[in-house]
Amino acid sequence: MIEINDIFASKYNTNLKMKTLIKNALFLFLLVTISSCSKNKQNTSLITDKDSTNILKDTSLSEAAKDHQPDTLIFNWNVDMCSVTGYYTAGNWTKEELQNTLNLWNKSNYAFINATSVFYPQDIDKISITELTKEYNELIAYMNKNKIIDTPFWQEWKKTEMKNIKMRYELTKMKGEAFHNPSVLLNNKYINKDSDCYKYAIALNSNEDTILKAWEEWIQESKKTNGNPEAFVQRFWEKYNSPDRMAYARIDLITFGWWNCVNQYIQYPDHEILNNEFEKLFIRTEYDCEEP
Repeated sequence: MIEINDIFASKYNTNLKMKTLIKNALFLFLLVTISSCSKNKQNTSLITDKDSTNILKDTSLSEAAKDHQPDTLIFNWNVDMCSVTGYYTAGNWTKEELQNTLNLWNKSNYAFINATSVFYPQDIDKISITELTKEYNELIAYMNKNKIIDTPFWQEWKKTEMKNIKMRYELTKMKGEAFHNPSVLLNNKYINKDSDCYKYAIALNSNEDTILKAWEEWIQESKKTNGNPEAFVQRFWEKYNSPDRMAYARIDLITFGWWNCVNQYIQYPDHEILNNEFEKLFIRTEYDCEEP
């Protein structure tokens, strides 16, 4: 019996030790787990704080970039039968500069069209050199006063165009004055005596027979390129046989003979080139055109 009790006592002690070891092991496992969770939580908290700081910093930079991003502005104009909308970057140029450039382009193109236009004898007395000079001075004043796009192309174009406008004005003035004083055509710094245009100046400063002969020669030459030569010649003979034939002779020789000849030496704005250069001032353009 004593031996059996000893055996049971021994087993009991062994089981007690095992339970104690298991309990200690579980306790250690719990301690390690709790410690690990605490560290992970701390690290997670640190990472979150760091990320939040970076997010705030990135947001601030994004907002700052947005504040400094240039605006896109709109400018509208017309080309032939089209309405054009252009989008341009603010700060490159102003709406006023764009409008001034467009105005100068249009004003220079249509300058002096009606100032000395003569098609009938009664038109001769309507010529006003004073009005022509006034138009020229106003155009030059406009060009000097108003600022256009400050790029090499447009600045060079303005400089050249001012010279062209002066030449056009002086030749237009000669044309108007020639109806009463054809000798002004003889002293022309733009057209030399070797030019074909000079023959009209010579004829207009000659006697009536020479003027009429030059007129008929011009008719015969011009009918070659006329769309309806028969009607063209018929109209000539009607004017030739009218009481105002000398007036008609001077009109044709000055307006269509001399002027059309010297006009080839005048530089006019090239719309295709100017329109292409104007479009380069914009990020993009949109056309809204009417059906022809």
